[in-house]
Amino acid sequence: MDTRSSGEGESVSQEVASLVDYLWTEAIGCLNSTLSVPLESIKLQKVQEAEAILMSLKKEDNNIQPDQITMIEEFDNTQNKEKISKLWEEFDSLIPHQIKIKDSTVNKGLIAEKQNLCQLIRDMVTISEATNMSTVSSHLAKYKALRCHIEALHPEEAEYKAIKELAIEEQTGSNDIIVLNVFSLHRPVEDINYRHGLGRQKLLFHASRVRNFVGILSRGLLLPTIVVDDFGGQRSDAGMLGHGIYFADRASTSAKYSSPGMLGSRFMLVNKVALGKSKEYRKFTKDLTRPPDGYNSVIGVKATETQPSDFKDDEFVVYDTKQQQMRYLVEFALPEDDIIARDNVSVDSGFVEEPLDNEVYRFISNEVFFYADEIEVDLSDVMSIPDPLLKVEAGLKGTADKPVPLKAVHIRAKLLDLAAQVVVMQAYCNNSDVPIEAKYVFPLDDMAAVCGFEAFINGKHIIGEVKEKEQARKEYREAISAGHGAYLMDEETPDVFTVNVGNLPPAASVLIKITYVAELTVEGELICFRLPGSVAPWQRTQAHDDVTQTDVDTICVDEENQSNTSVQVSVEMPFEIRAILCPGHDVKVKRTSTKAVVEMAPGGTLGSGFQLQIQLAEIHVPRMWVERHDTEADSQACMLAFYPEFESGPPHHVEVIFVLDASCSMKGKALQEAKKLTLMCLSLMEEEWAFNIVVFGSNYSELFTQSQKKDKETVARAAKFVKSVKAVKGSTDLWRVLRSLYLLRCNSTADYPSNVFLFTDGHVTEESTTLAYIRDIRPTCNRHFLRSMARVGAGAYELFDSKVKSKWERKVESQLSKARQPVLTSVKVAWQQHDSYAKPPVQAPHDIVSLFNGSRQVVYGLVDNCTQVLHQLTARAIIRDWEEGSLDPNHTKHEMAKRDMKDFIISLSKRFSIVSQFTSFVAIEHRKKV
Repeated sequence: MDTRSSGEGESVSQEVASLVDYLWTEAIGCLNSTLSVPLESIKLQKVQEAEAILMSLKKEDNNIQPDQITMIEEFDNTQNKEKISKLWEEFDSLIPHQIKIKDSTVNKGLIAEKQNLCQLIRDMVTISEATNMSTVSSHLAKYKALRCHIEALHPEEAEYKAIKELAIEEQTGSNDIIVLNVFSLHRPVEDINYRHGLGRQKLLFHASRVRNFVGILSRGLLLPTIVVDDFGGQRSDAGMLGHGIYFADRASTSAKYSSPGMLGSRFMLVNKVALGKSKEYRKFTKDLTRPPDGYNSVIGVKATETQPSDFKDDEFVVYDTKQQQMRYLVEFALPEDDIIARDNVSVDSGFVEEPLDNEVYRFISNEVFFYADEIEVDLSDVMSIPDPLLKVEAGLKGTADKPVPLKAVHIRAKLLDLAAQVVVMQAYCNNSDVPIEAKYVFPLDDMAAVCGFEAFINGKHIIGEVKEKEQARKEYREAISAGHGAYLMDEETPDVFTVNVGNLPPAASVLIKITYVAELTVEGELICFRLPGSVAPWQRTQAHDDVTQTDVDTICVDEENQSNTSVQVSVEMPFEIRAILCPGHDVKVKRTSTKAVVEMAPGGTLGSGFQLQIQLAEIHVPRMWVERHDTEADSQACMLAFYPEFESGPPHHVEVIFVLDASCSMKGKALQEAKKLTLMCLSLMEEEWAFNIVVFGSNYSELFTQSQKKDKETVARAAKFVKSVKAVKGSTDLWRVLRSLYLLRCNSTADYPSNVFLFTDGHVTEESTTLAYIRDIRPTCNRHFLRSMARVGAGAYELFDSKVKSKWERKVESQLSKARQPVLTSVKVAWQQHDSYAKPPVQAPHDIVSLFNGSRQVVYGLVDNCTQVLHQLTARAIIRDWEEGSLDPNHTKHEMAKRDMKDFIISLSKRFSIVSQFTSFVAIEHRKKV
């Protein structure tokens, strides 16, 4: 076993320990005085959503004037006032405050202040993973969490004197700096990424608030999310040259953007900055996001007697974090500051001090910790698991004694290439002598979307409407309370839908007609259409227990009448149909070259499910279908289907590196399931493949010094290695592993592909890191980051949900098959429209990750100016992409885009009758009282 880490044997001096405690106390103190909940209760996803709200506030009105103007004065119309007030309420629900934000105190500077608060929370949550939150508070543990080498310089050292001289030169006397301490800094990741070859490298100053330095030291300086000057807020730079990182060549200039901490001192960075070729400005230019073409940086040049300028001091700005690295931290004071020596103060971080046990000592000493004995990992619940649907007897069991028999089921489907429209008609009746609320639950493919709901009862035809979920449920409850008939359809999960037939009269017969559209799967050379036979019991129970009203008894459909079932499927394909197969059922088929009609033989039953397989002559040829809306002439929907086949032979050699996250955030169930996935991959991986296993956190360990061929001995060693892993490896420093793999294994080719499988929750440090293959095993994972890694690394990612372990083996096999396949990256669709002023189509998926050999990819586009089936499938794809896809490479902008699109998603759901997480079908039958 090979173990590597950074800073091995590193110790912390008294001066550095005192500094770390001081900075930590400032950060925690700010949060404790602001938040009404413990820091550990705030998840990073909530912080992302809160930052998206702040960006939405900025977007509301770009003409907001500076501070001390109330929100009511800033926004002219009532609609904006209400929207802004609602946004602040949402922000406070995500980041609970001790003192609630009032409308009368909301101003533009507050937006910037809350952005800084979000960044502080993000920093402290991230680095607290390495200290194990409240259980570890030693100086060494806090220092390690910063992931930055800090060394106190002695005043007599030449390096100290040089930095002090740099800080106090050209002082005017009005704002003289008093240097208290100088610390040298080194962040390995900054040194690796720094643009050493760029010219004009200078030592420049950057100051900030004391409470920000825990975050700054742990992750470096960041490009600003919001240019604070637009909002009249205070920031650690001037903000007059746009979204960049600001520096000054005089310490007195940077000192203006500092503030004293609780001990009276301030802090300022001395950074090495690669300026390259600089563009000079004498006018404020606040909209810059990058240097002009041909330049690497910009300079705001101060005014002189002969050259007027908007700038009072020289300001240097870079727009790439790789153009700067921290070299020194200067602790200083201004003449008006009251300094309290740290030696005379008991600094309390707010964490509970506990004795260090051997386990924690091993962690903070950078030793890799494993269990002395391997812990057994049971794979029986994830391998060779049959589909739960296959084990379910037809019919549903209710809580009442009187069942509602299902009398008949009739299914009519239309297949158009990879799209399907399915109509399901279910007839059942109330055999009891009292009115009841019947609930029927049925499964669908997770790529399906319900788009029609109708009910026929006692000679009346009732058509459902899609409405926002709460409104639909309200109307449903009110109708039942008034004695009317009511029908409600909800999406329980992406593959389970429920129909509530409220207040069904005694002896009444009801026909429910449900229409849904679905995207078909492709297996090998076959297009597959499936109908489930019945519902999984755990899904049924959960849906049945959902209480929607309390006026009448709720019971469920008792059983399916297997003898009264019919299935008819019409098929239309773009190419010649070579064969139609229906394993498990007798069918009658009528066909031409590209069309066919398939009907299940009389007396047939669905049983465990119905499957139709269609073989085409040219299944790998790309094609596009265009559909015009039936009633909206200017609306078109497009479906573009890719199923690539590359001309390449099987690889001569395949290498797989399994990278297992053992950081503190993976404790408990997450790590146990990651181990199961790793062992499952080892079991299913092909013989002759070479592999290695890397376990990482703040440091990392490798099973072998180099990859070994799979055989009984290596698999046994690997299993023992994986089973002994324990999640006490600090923070999630994935970049260290990736850099090592990049340097040692950069020769991956089509004949010798090298793949990386990562098992993680996705909450990592240094998110700019890229990776080829992604595995995720937590429901609270950072999905956006995992998608980004897969996109940049030419790979794919999967979410492994512990609720549906029956799908794990199939997902692992799919990803292993991709490990040996060639892949297309940077795939984009260019939509050509005749109207040059037309808006670009709304596309789903918005971001195409990678396209593997033999893997299907369907892209949908909705054009405001393509039969109805494609419109509804396109709407479903857009809604699903909104829920699970990536709308922007930047996570905060992705969350902002989701917020901005929510109303559009609801509108799309209503327009095309698509049930989503926000909407439901509801139909009311108004009955006259007798």
